[in-house]
Amino acid sequence: MAYLVLPRLHQFFTALYVPDYFIARTRTMDGVLGDPVNLALEGSAADIHAAMCNAS
Repeated sequence: MAYLVLPRLHQFFTALYVPDYFIARTRTMDGVLGDPVNLALEGSAADIHAAMCNAS
């Protein structure tokens, strides 16, 4: 039940109560809402780009 019914119920209620423009959460491939996205970057675009390139 946990793997078959509950994800479908979650998907149904998400589509019913959460509008498509709600962007504060990620979505799985099935359309189920995932974890909230909390991300803030401070700095210039060049600094952020350089930091991301150096991180890999």
